[in-house]
Amino acid sequence: MTLNGALSGLKDAGILAHAPHGIGILSPKAIFRQYYTDIQFFDTSEGDSPKGETQLFIITNSTQLIVIWRGTETDKLADFVTDGTCRPISCDSIIPGGTAHKGFLDAFELAKKRFSKEFVSVKDDGASEDLFICGHSLGGALALLHAAELKNNTPLLYTYGMPRTFTAETILKLDNITHFRHVNDSDTITSVPPEYELDNYLYDKLGPLGILLGFRKTINQIIIQASGYKYGNPFWHHGKVVLFFKVEQSVVKTRKRPVPWVGAGITIGDNINIIYKQIETYKFYLVPSINDSMACSMEKEQERFIQCLDKADLEKHFPNNTNPDLDSFTNFANHSMTHKYMPFINNQLLELVDPERSLDRVRKRKNFAKN
Repeated sequence: MTLNGALSGLKDAGILAHAPHGIGILSPKAIFRQYYTDIQFFDTSEGDSPKGETQLFIITNSTQLIVIWRGTETDKLADFVTDGTCRPISCDSIIPGGTAHKGFLDAFELAKKRFSKEFVSVKDDGASEDLFICGHSLGGALALLHAAELKNNTPLLYTYGMPRTFTAETILKLDNITHFRHVNDSDTITSVPPEYELDNYLYDKLGPLGILLGFRKTINQIIIQASGYKYGNPFWHHGKVVLFFKVEQSVVKTRKRPVPWVGAGITIGDNINIIYKQIETYKFYLVPSINDSMACSMEKEQERFIQCLDKADLEKHFPNNTNPDLDSFTNFANHSMTHKYMPFINNQLLELVDPERSLDRVRKRKNFAKN
């Protein structure tokens, strides 16, 4: 099936909620009433003058406009160069007086220049339609840049596993953008570039040699700031965090051990106990910024978890403009959109629309709650 066929068919997706084999995630009450009539894909690496590796979708119907920025492709060197070019540079065309990650900004400006007509249409149509922008990884950074440029259109922004994109002083100018930043536990990419000042004067001196000298000085800056001495205008995160938070508890239990008695077969020794450890894990879907009740059986568990933290604890564990304070090691395996983010969100939706459905996550939550 083509992308166009798949998306235009969403109008009937609601009827699949209770179909055989459990396909579909929407209830009949959530049927799409309008087709997405215009689906376009744009790629700067194609066409008469290919350059870079920036891709996006623009999808519309009569009331909504959705812009989807593609994330890093692991087989494309250009994407890794984009990710790694992390010096903050001026982004006056987006935010006057602001600074942003050079690699991300260059990739965004390339797409904007290449598809200027379409970008103007998004801006014009987004003024009267519901505007949604989203992206994963590199795509999340590009989505934030796009939302910042269209902030007067009040876009609703969703990002997944995105890296830091703007510096602190710039982030403070973007308070009016509604942004839900999804983080899968200890996803490594959400921690880059580091939360440090990475710019220095050498980048602008001595031409190409200045780039090399500037990079060497940046390494020294990282070492100094990692030791605890913070200064300058560091990279910050934007948005309200939505955390897929993995928790683990160890429960020590005892049980009777069967003991063979000579001439009496196997019996249970009255005074012989075995002590063992039982480990239960569960992953919460936490949105600390939202206090409204949710139509899901996980509501009580999340509410209980949040209520056990006072305001000071919430600010400590879920601080603004940075990553949550977790006790786990960073893990690149948590970054996959297809294997980590999408399955977890899909199962969350399944439980929302069909609380009685048998799901492994429900069983794990019940076992976790027992302890």
